[in-house]
Amino acid sequence: MLASWRSSSDSAELPEIKVLRVPPGWRANEESYVFNEAAMREVYVALETYEQEIGIWMRAYFELAEKSEIHAKSLESGLKSLKTQLDSERREWKAALSRARSPGFGVFAGVGYTTSGSVEGIAGAGFVWKLF
Repeated sequence: MLASWRSSSDSAELPEIKVLRVPPGWRANEESYVFNEAAMREVYVALETYEQEIGIWMRAYFELAEKSEIHAKSLESGLKSLKTQLDSERREWKAALSRARSPGFGVFAGVGYTTSGSVEGIAGAGFVWKLF
């Protein structure tokens, strides 16, 4: 068997592979690499093995890419639900804070000083504001 490569250093074309049967004692009419039948079988087996390995690697790559995409989508949905929960809690907190700081009606009791200098107990009702 005869296999020859025609390669060009100045272009990116693929090598040309010809397989010709050359009977023993004959000469090839161009510069060639000649393989006997056993060597050609080994090359063929190597090429088949290489193609199978490429297939295995490509399937593994696409499987991992799919798993990665599924994981990214689950992370994204988890982050969206977390953001929704935090926004809801923030709205509730702000509403509670505004209710706590708004004026209201209250009852109070305490000790008061009069202008004459005496201390008296006091009780009352009225509007109240929370300062702190």
